[in-house]
Amino acid sequence: MSLKLLLISVSGTIANEDNKVDKAVLKQLAKLAKQLTENGVHVALWSNRKWTYNKTTSLHEYFSELAGVKIAAHGAHEDGKPSRRLADSVVPVLNQYGVQKHETILLGGTDEDMRAGVNNNLLHIRADW
Repeated sequence: MSLKLLLISVSGTIANEDNKVDKAVLKQLAKLAKQLTENGVHVALWSNRKWTYNKTTSLHEYFSELAGVKIAAHGAHEDGKPSRRLADSVVPVLNQYGVQKHETILLGGTDEDMRAGVNNNLLHIRADW
């Protein structure tokens, strides 16, 4: 059993309480994403809404550019996807990558992230920058 997917929550992790992207944190996570991807671990954003960087570029595209690897975005903002806090809402994301819950970590920093982790039976690691 090994890590195969890191899901990163945007709010409270990459974005601060004012919903502004913290570029220093994003750069650190980009380095981590590159290392993980080079070692066969998928990295993706998981949120209940779409995020942009500087109101023009999608956050996952900007994150991908910084990391030098493809970072996808998943969430309730996509047609038919349930809210992250609902049980088994992560299943469509896991199916896309062909991974199991026990091979996935949720990196997040809010109470909603904790609920998403508990309700989806994911290991939740709290980001505390």
